Amino acid sequence: AGVASSDFNSTASLTVAEPPIISEISLRGGRDYLNVSWTSGDGMCGTVNYFVSLSSSTATMTNSTAAKSYNFTGLPLHTIFNVTVLASDMAGDGTPRSEIGRTDALQRPNTPTMVMASYDISTNVITVMWQAPSPTASCTANITNYTITVMDQNSP
Repeated sequence: AGVASSDFNSTASLTVAEPPIISEISLRGGRDYLNVSWTSGDGMCGTVNYFVSLSSSTATMTNSTAAKSYNFTGLPLHTIFNVTVLASDMAGDGTPRSEIGRTDALQRPNTPTMVMASYDISTNVITVMWQAPSPTASCTANITNYTITVMDQNSP
């Protein structure tokens, strides 16, 4: 009484996991430090490993982790990164999920100083002059646009 080989034939169907959902891309500990966090997609099967990568126009960094977050440090400032997270389980690699992150938080420019205005009654022209503000920590480029608002102080 032997065992027929057909007694051991069985097939299992594995479904590749849904893409992870990137829940946070944030600056922590410094402006050159980017923390990426995510939650699992549906359909995870067995042990899950995640591949998280940052890519910019000049570099790509990829790391593998079983955790649901990863910290990238020593990044160049003022850089926009494409952040991608991919889940891999025993069924294979899932579809990657991507979002955009940057290494520094932009700040509004400082207020112009020495603002002066004059009115020429003969030409009906108001001239406004000011000293350009000093750069902020995250924005050292020249300011290219200013908004001037004229209000009639006699209006209610």
